[in-house]
Amino acid sequence: MIDAYLKSDVAMEDHVIHLLFSANRWEAAAQISSLLAAGTTILCDRFHLSGIAYSAAKRNPSLPLPWAAAPERGLPRPDLVLFLDLDERAARARGGFGDERYERAAMQARVRDIFCAMAAGADEEPSESLPSAGDAGGAGVAGGSADPPPAGTGAAAVAESTSPPQQQQRQQHTPRRTGEHILVVDAGASVEAVADEIWRRVEARVRQVDAGELGASVGVVE
Repeated sequence: MIDAYLKSDVAMEDHVIHLLFSANRWEAAAQISSLLAAGTTILCDRFHLSGIAYSAAKRNPSLPLPWAAAPERGLPRPDLVLFLDLDERAARARGGFGDERYERAAMQARVRDIFCAMAAGADEEPSESLPSAGDAGGAGVAGGSADPPPAGTGAAAVAESTSPPQQQQRQQHTPRRTGEHILVVDAGASVEAVADEIWRRVEARVRQVDAGELGASVGVVE
């Protein structure tokens, strides 16, 4: 049903499809928690913040950011979110853009604005568009990425990672503001350069997890 919606084969009311996306994440929550307990580090191509941003970007007056966020509370919370920010023209030049319902310039620009606002700690949608990375006057594009993240559609991407907990040491993180774990990465360079930049930004955290300095607890979405 979700795939058919994304391909525009079926129409669905905004609240209904948002809750279906959320239910899909909840369906995977137990498996995610089980893998984390077994010491597996998980890298997701989009997770709850993407669902929140895309639904809020529809500008439905009865589906604001707080409403979109409510069904996600209690899900395993990523330790880190990477938002790959790319100018729309560059995304189109890379190909594969426009095949899905949400891959429209205006929609993607609104999604980008919301992600940047969340990265700054905002809990409400921004009132005006923000300049995108690599183009001070252009609209940004937000989309999904393959693994590794830079080799995706060419649009800006979200890779959400959660570190494994140490055995017998699971406890809930203290609450954090929304944007504290979101890193915005300029994806306008080559795939190799973006990959290097991502690794530069996350290497210290990965080494801390490997050393047992992080990952002793798994947070939940607040």
